[in-house]
Amino acid sequence: FLSPRPLSPFLETKAVKMSKPELVYFNIGGRGLPIRLTFACGEVDFTDTRLSFEEFRKQKQEGSLPFGQVPLLKLGGKTYAQSYAIMKYAGTKAGLYPNDPLEAMEVDQVVLTLEDLVTPINITFYPQRYGFPEFKDEKEKLAVRKTQNSEILPPKLAQIEAHLSKNKSGFAVGSKLTIADIMIYTTLATLKSGRLDGISTSITSKYPTLEAIYAKVHAIPAVEKWLKVEAASKK
Repeated sequence: FLSPRPLSPFLETKAVKMSKPELVYFNIGGRGLPIRLTFACGEVDFTDTRLSFEEFRKQKQEGSLPFGQVPLLKLGGKTYAQSYAIMKYAGTKAGLYPNDPLEAMEVDQVVLTLEDLVTPINITFYPQRYGFPEFKDEKEKLAVRKTQNSEILPPKLAQIEAHLSKNKSGFAVGSKLTIADIMIYTTLATLKSGRLDGISTSITSKYPTLEAIYAKVHAIPAVEKWLKVEAASKK
């Protein structure tokens, strides 16, 4: 007879199951919005704590932030970091992350490819963090962004489009909403926002599958409701 498989030490305790997750991030969309939308779509009750940049700098200096960054998730007396780790947890609680390991891997590959897509843009915000010299001025940064817009982003968007178009369900993975769809939505929302100088707001218009998923997620009542919360928080 096979010995019974030992219980994982990471299984949720009763105290954790009963506790309310607290998401800690800035009062912006950024890396917090996909997590907030995941909780909202799954009707998972959570505390949405929003730090000012001054509070963030103070806590970072005090060493109270794991890895010196946000977002964070506080749960059951512990604090967890890394946005995608948190989003996967939120997705699991919300029923938006697959139990099947192969389907889960498909979700991960979409989300992480989207991360590859936006990494060049992220570098332009803080080039010194990645070992690059700071831009001499906004003109130099804008030139880099324009190159990204014309040469770097389109090939990656085309790869993502080709991959997603193979799934005829209208969703990124499988036949229902997952965190991959939510990440597609928030990524395209950022690209379309006009807040990224040098990046065309119509850069995703040539990719019908991506645009269809964006529209589908945008029309979800929970998403529409949460976006009103986001807008109100900026007033």
